[in-house]
Amino acid sequence: MVVRDPEGRVAARLMTRGKMTELVCYSATGVEVATLGVDRFSSMRQLLFREQKGEVVGGWVHGLEDGAGTIYLGDHDKPARIILGADYSDIVGAPPERWGLQVRPGPASQAEARAVRDWQTGTWTGRVRVTEGRRSATLMP
Repeated sequence: MVVRDPEGRVAARLMTRGKMTELVCYSATGVEVATLGVDRFSSMRQLLFREQKGEVVGGWVHGLEDGAGTIYLGDHDKPARIILGADYSDIVGAPPERWGLQVRPGPASQAEARAVRDWQTGTWTGRVRVTEGRRSATLMP
């Protein structure tokens, strides 16, 4: 399904790409600027924002069956300068291993406050870490 603006240009399109059913919104110049999508097989949901060159600069991803979500904020230099929420492992269907806030102002600097789950015991601990280049400092209880 296609929605057109008064000049006849495509303004939005409802479509399927891979496993995702998406509502895609376009700028007046035809660039994809926002996408609302649902994975038909895992029920993962996402809302992505793009800059004029099409690069993702922000978004929200709502997790799988556990309902955990993550917000990403960035710009044209770094798509995820700020990350808030769940941080999943590489294991499909596994619950989040970490929750927290990460701030990445530059290419080699990062600050984070996280709750980290021990995968063997299931217990959670807190951690604050600041990294600049190869140096880092970590505070843990």
